[in-house]
Amino acid sequence: MNAPAATLRPDVQGLRGVAVLLVVLYHAGLPFLPGGYVGVDVFFVISGYLITGLLVREVQAKGRIDLPNFIARRARRLLPAAITLIVVVVWASVLIYPPLERTDIVAAARAASLYAANLWFTSRAVDYLGGDAAVNPMLHMWSLGVEEQFYLLWPLMVSLAATRLRGGTAVRRIWWMTIAVSAVTFVACVWMTRNSQPWAFFLTPFRAWEFGLGAMAHLAHPRLQAVPAAWLRAAGWAGAAAIAASGLALGHGTLFPGPWALLPAGGTALVLASLHETGSTALRTGLSFRPLARVGDVSYSWYLWHWPLLVMAPVVYPQAGPKATLVALVLSYLAAEASYRWIEKPFRVGHAARARPRLAVIAALSTTVVAGGALTLLHSSTLDAPVSARQQLYIDARKDIPVVYAKGCHVPIKVDKVTACDAGEPTADRVVVLLGDSHAAHWYPALDALGAQQGWRLVSMTKSACPWVDTPVDVELAGFRRPYPECATWRAEAVRRIAALKPDVVVLASGSRYAGVAASAWEAGARRTIAALGSAGTRIVILHDTPWPGFNVPTCLARAEHRGANPEITCAFARQKALEPGRLIFEAERRASEGATDVLLVDLSVHLCPGQQCGVLTGATVHFSDHSHLTAGFSRGLAPAVAAALQRAFTNREPSDALVPTQGDHAASR
Repeated sequence: MNAPAATLRPDVQGLRGVAVLLVVLYHAGLPFLPGGYVGVDVFFVISGYLITGLLVREVQAKGRIDLPNFIARRARRLLPAAITLIVVVVWASVLIYPPLERTDIVAAARAASLYAANLWFTSRAVDYLGGDAAVNPMLHMWSLGVEEQFYLLWPLMVSLAATRLRGGTAVRRIWWMTIAVSAVTFVACVWMTRNSQPWAFFLTPFRAWEFGLGAMAHLAHPRLQAVPAAWLRAAGWAGAAAIAASGLALGHGTLFPGPWALLPAGGTALVLASLHETGSTALRTGLSFRPLARVGDVSYSWYLWHWPLLVMAPVVYPQAGPKATLVALVLSYLAAEASYRWIEKPFRVGHAARARPRLAVIAALSTTVVAGGALTLLHSSTLDAPVSARQQLYIDARKDIPVVYAKGCHVPIKVDKVTACDAGEPTADRVVVLLGDSHAAHWYPALDALGAQQGWRLVSMTKSACPWVDTPVDVELAGFRRPYPECATWRAEAVRRIAALKPDVVVLASGSRYAGVAASAWEAGARRTIAALGSAGTRIVILHDTPWPGFNVPTCLARAEHRGANPEITCAFARQKALEPGRLIFEAERRASEGATDVLLVDLSVHLCPGQQCGVLTGATVHFSDHSHLTAGFSRGLAPAVAAALQRAFTNREPSDALVPTQGDHAASR
């Protein structure tokens, strides 16, 4: 993310200042900038523009590209500041983070030192139970991985396109190669965004077209000579408006990158193309505004430092709130200024810049190998390091998930075929089916224990992020959202199989926070599923969703213990606040069950929240494995409460009972 040319253009530096401000303010949580993440796309286009200009000038002058020299310059610019950041973050993580989080931080730092952070975070993003990747202080290094991979591949492609050519002929060949690569990778990006959004977001092949737009903005310079100056100025302002609109109008629910990434990336390309116009223009003057250009000068270092400080501040001062964010922003900018003055510039224009290219490449590779090796050893020692019994309890809680995941019975997001698991007493005649999403799966341990104890067969049919309610939903994973057709296909097949099985009872459970689904749509979908299952003469138990803490419970407990606070008090949460976001969904399920035969609604939240506060720890049992899922151990402990609900369902009763809150081993009608 640093300019490759020896002479930095103030207008381009100002544009980089805009990019880093978008990212930093977005990460700081400014509500009016929901699409500030597009600052990274602006960076990608600028990088394509500057790097291609450097390579084309070299091809025109020498007829070839000196790859060792090119790599050496990139290493001198990027590696020292990045390695410094990695060392400081790893050192700080040992001091302020509990063992639960250190291993992931060190693993991400190792990936960042090897220019592969984007690959590491891709693997975490596609894992539904992927831990705390979203607050890992190394998360922002994914974009540097993309850039560094581009810096290795693009010179080779330019060299190949310009083989044995010079002058205008070479430039034309590079132009057509750039168009072809950009077109192919853009189509691939759109397709991948709809099929596996984290891959499209994090992986270089699906971002290459953004660098290509920047390359075309540079290569189009000769073609723009004949374009009227007024048209170029209009294009520049249109591009600036597109960047601004992206930051203000896009957001968490945008299917990104995909076609929407054209707005900030295309806008940046238009701005860069308009800057080819000679003479002073209002846009160039605005971008060259000295404070903005200065922010552009330190943008690489500020990008490096802002995210770790923003996510570490709440760990050190959890009650500070917005003040901690403000302090983190100020400190990160001061760190950026220091890094730029004493690390970036000396390696860019100091004695290190005069080192032989091959020596610089060897030094860079050696640094990378040493850093990667050292972090590998540190990661291993972190995994094997002894921890207190309490900290081990929290580490184990994160792993204490239902066995359906390990058995392959819980269907992942991209699969639409039903995989059913038999448990309880597999040969019994009496059958109970569990249907729903991961919030159904976390009841599996309780139902499995009851089936074995009471002599009935449990058939589990669950799928990640797919509710039992027959309504379209989006899947949301690690901050990415897309339509979820796999869910509808899977659910339809599951309902058909249940109707054919004709079980004694079907237990339905789902999370209650599906973004964009109105309560009326949820009610209509619930009616359809209830009708389809009820037609087979099956009794239905609908479990009220469990309260959502709203934070990662094992992480909260581990952090509180690590800093000497009382974990149980620190991590308790308010019952009303935890249940309120799902209230409309609960009411919709109740309305959907009215008038239906043999449908029982059961609320077990009293066992998690006996009063106004919800506890997260009972003795040596942690209640949640993450932000909302019950641990397998706590689920098994709730088996008596579940048994009361099932006993009521197994016996004859009046149809359409009201919501039944269970107390101990009995159920009382409202």
